[in-house]
Amino acid sequence: GNIVKTAFQDFVFDFSTISLRDLINVQLTEYLTSLWNQTCVPSPPANFPQVPEGMIDFSNSSAVEFLDYLLGDVVGSEGPFNINKIVDVLTNGTGTLNLSEYTTGFSETVPVGNLANLTFGISNLQLSGINTWSDLELLKPVSKHSLASHTKTENLGLELFFFLEADIVDGPIVSRNGSLFIKLLD
Repeated sequence: GNIVKTAFQDFVFDFSTISLRDLINVQLTEYLTSLWNQTCVPSPPANFPQVPEGMIDFSNSSAVEFLDYLLGDVVGSEGPFNINKIVDVLTNGTGTLNLSEYTTGFSETVPVGNLANLTFGISNLQLSGINTWSDLELLKPVSKHSLASHTKTENLGLELFFFLEADIVDGPIVSRNGSLFIKLLD
């Protein structure tokens, strides 16, 4: 009993000195890259059924033409009121969106036998680089009955701030704070 508890305490103390960022960065980066490659690879266009009579012709619609102009030429990445300028105004020039109100109080405690309780929690989540749009095209007519949208950012990132706490039975509480930055690429 005491040998196991001592070994566990030594493990927790050793773990508390390891950079959680370095430890998780490799594993999580590999996982997220794999997930991205599996889910975000463009699929071939679908074979659309015949278009019924009376459907809107997007290529000749003044409303769609106006939306295309407004979203592409005015608010688009190169427009006078481009999305980056709007984001800068809304974020005081930081280009960062703090999502702490959605993560406050999120934690999960897992008992490790009768040795300890491990608690993992998220203290903050931030989306950065939301003012780095280099391409923003929304609702652009590409045929009579199809609209296309595409977008690209240059430096979009997600930063997760977390904590890990080990409450060892008949021993100390060991806690570590860390953060993990994930750069979201094309």
